[in-house]
Formats: sequence, structure tokens, C-alpha cells
Amino acid sequence: MLGVFDDDIAYMVDVIPHPKTKVNPELWTKKEILEILEKDFPFLIENHALPKGIKLTETLDDKGINSFTFNGGFTLVETEKGLYMPPGGGVASSGDSIKNVTDTDHVFNNARLLQEWLSQNALLFYNEMATGFMNVNGFPIPTMDLHYDYSYNEHEFVISDRNSGCYFIPENGKAFIVEYAASQATGCGAVRYSVGRPLHRGE
Repeated sequence: MLGVFDDDIAYMVDVIPHPKTKVNPELWTKKEILEILEKDFPFLIENHALPKGIKLTETLDDKGINSFTFNGGFTLVETEKGLYMPPGGGVASSGDSIKNVTDTDHVFNNARLLQEWLSQNALLFYNEMATGFMNVNGFPIPTMDLHYDYSYNEHEFVISDRNSGCYFIPENGKAFIVEYAASQATGCGAVRYSVGRPLHRGE
């Protein structure tokens, strides 16, 4: 099944057999997929369209696009209605989608910048979690075991204390405090209170 997803809607494109091989699968370079999007959901690919009137001197079929792409080339895709940049950005020399490669680079670059910020502001999130825990539970937070984990509550990486379950959100400077004693908690300042779900344990 092929589809395109945004925050609220799943656009179903086609149901076709999955490639039997991971080597240069022609499914990922089928012009027909782009033509379905062009017909049924043109707004999904309009930002990949080139200005009207531009034409290729030579149009490649699916096999030609596949061979060109997986040998390190980059080609535009022409349909009866228009000319498009590859929605995935083409294929990197590793054989991976260029979009996936650039998205991964973005994650690693942000992680490096966050690491630098954490080294300079460790006392900030330590104090936020310790103060919030004391306010909610009435006793000091256990000895902290701090890690950089992914929070399914926040859908982002956070600084977590694996002993108490509390965590600090670097992006907005707020702490998520696990409540041990009371069934409900009241907020104070920038600290938020909730029972919280387990974190995905990172390294």
C-alpha cells in the first residue's frame, strides 16, 4: 500500500506488490505513482512542479528513470500534464532517499547543538526537576540518573531522570514531574504535573 500522510489525513494512492528485492526497486521510480497523485491529489505535489512550458529534450520510461537514479544520476519526471522534481529529492550515492538523508543530517545536527546547550545549562534542568518533585510529592527527588531519552508524551527528545520518571523539555524549558503521593496535583509556574508514561530508553 502506498500513501501520503500529513498531520490529519492519510491519502491512499495505490495497492501494489512490494518489491521482492531491495536492489534498485522499480516501484520507487514508477511514473504511474506520480501520475495518480497528479490526478487525484495535485496539491500534494504542486510544490515539486516546474513552471509550465518547460520540457525535457528526452523523456525516460520507468526503467530508464530507475537506471539513471540508482546509478547516481538525477532526473526530472515528465507527465502529460507537467514536469516535476522527484518528490523524494532523488537518491543519494548510498542508495537512500536524499530527503531521508537530509532529514537524518538535521536530526544529528540538532542533537549536537542540544548537547552543547546541555553542557552549559545542566544546573537549570536539574533544579527544575528537583524543585518540581519536592513541590508535588513533599519529599526530595531520589538520586538522579539523567539520560537523553525520547518521550512519547512530548514526541521529542527530553532530559529524563530514570529513577523518578521526571523529565525536562529543553525546547520550552519546562519540567514534567511524576506524582507519587497525591491522585491530583496543582501546577506552579513553569512546572507541569502528570503521572506520565514510560520513556523509550535511549543511550
